[in-house]
Amino acid sequence: MNQGLNERLSRTDLNKGEYGGRYKAIKAKPKDKLRNSDKEVLYDPDMYLYRRGEVAGVTRSGFIPFYWGYRAASDEIAKVNDAGIVKSTVADANGNLMTRGQYQDKKGNRLDAHFAKPGGFFANATNNIPDMYGAGFHAGPDARIVSEYRLAGNYTYPGDAPDRRYFVLAAHRLANLISTIREIKPTAAAESHGLNPKHETITVLGHSQGTIITLLAQAILVQQGKRCIDCFILVDTPYSLYDTDGCSQTAHAKLKTLVDIVNEVTKTPYTIPELAELLVGHEKYGGRTGSGWTPKQGKRRDKSGKNWITFDERDNRGKVYLYFCPEDTVVGLKDMRGIGTFGVPDTVPGDVTDQNKKPAAMPAMDALKGKRFFQRMWTRMERDRNGDGRPDRVLVGTAPAHVPVRMQDERLTPGPERGRSMMGSAAAKTKNALLQENFARNNMRFINGEELKPPCDPELYGGEVVRGGPRPGHADVAGEVTPDDVSQNLALGNR
Repeated sequence: MNQGLNERLSRTDLNKGEYGGRYKAIKAKPKDKLRNSDKEVLYDPDMYLYRRGEVAGVTRSGFIPFYWGYRAASDEIAKVNDAGIVKSTVADANGNLMTRGQYQDKKGNRLDAHFAKPGGFFANATNNIPDMYGAGFHAGPDARIVSEYRLAGNYTYPGDAPDRRYFVLAAHRLANLISTIREIKPTAAAESHGLNPKHETITVLGHSQGTIITLLAQAILVQQGKRCIDCFILVDTPYSLYDTDGCSQTAHAKLKTLVDIVNEVTKTPYTIPELAELLVGHEKYGGRTGSGWTPKQGKRRDKSGKNWITFDERDNRGKVYLYFCPEDTVVGLKDMRGIGTFGVPDTVPGDVTDQNKKPAAMPAMDALKGKRFFQRMWTRMERDRNGDGRPDRVLVGTAPAHVPVRMQDERLTPGPERGRSMMGSAAAKTKNALLQENFARNNMRFINGEELKPPCDPELYGGEVVRGGPRPGHADVAGEVTPDDVSQNLALGNR
């Protein structure tokens, strides 16, 4: 993303920060060379492995990482005299119980060195906004089976969880950040050139539960009479448009909520500054673009980095994008059924009630597509895109069209069909049957994201020890990754 800015601005100095750089550098040291301060960092991977570091003289980024999560209150932490379900008798000097070196809350959830969980607990995820104001996840019979047989793996604990109020706090913090950026008082020199932060363009790239927090933040801004963000990109969102078990909101209410918030973001695109004012040579230019950019087109390097490609430029202010992946098994859970896996269909089923056993379908994408809502599908399925019988990755950014989510020879489950052993294959089939919501063979989605020239050839793999993947006509095999230090601590600390 910084590279794209460099190309549009004719610059070379915009560079990313490095996540976990300090932690990784310390971990590479010989153990006999570690200082006490180094040991403190290694003891706290949750804090240092996922934090963006600013490299002095190198990092210059227009992107702000937003951190959020849960911190247990004192009476929620497992202690010697108030252990809850925790069985350990080992404690620190303050009486806080530790299981295999890890703190826990009284419900058996692992906590980090600060008695917190960045991003909150997996089991506490919601597929709507109202549930973020309510009680935490309660493990039913299915969850207990998943936990007992480790069907969710060693790093996920589907146990009882605390109240979800920390989601709401995160939404208020995000809304405050957005409004604060636009309330900064400009210098006289900046204001004389029309550079006032109140006109700042803000895009939020949200992932998973962060997308629903961002939706709530927009509702908060509207309630406060303040301007929403200019562009919102939802990636792998658990937000659902279906009636799901254990949910306090009907399908109709979920759909209306999404449509209403999208409408607030997109109904009046902010037009200050006009793109024409950013052209080199304009009196209000202010150094905000480069010599190769115009409001109609820009230039960027191709994958080789050697050649320049000219692409159509567009103004994304007042737009919402959904990036969904049909292989997202978390958002594809039956109780979640999020649009981050299933996309937004043209219509969704109405709510069945005692008075209406056969409700009419409700317009979903049919309602959203006219409100500057766009979706793109990112799939690791491989398809014959050239008619030569050779499977290739599915391109992103082809001309808008209705596209099948699953072809005739592709599996209907989000998750892989088998593992790398008989036991792994049995576990994969059990998880799919017990936990996953399936696609239907005729499922189509209107992929209406603007055409990209050239389209993106996506790489959806990275960091695997053993790479999985599909082969047309064959079972899709799960890949394998090496757990990082946070994941290892989760495995140690979850009951």
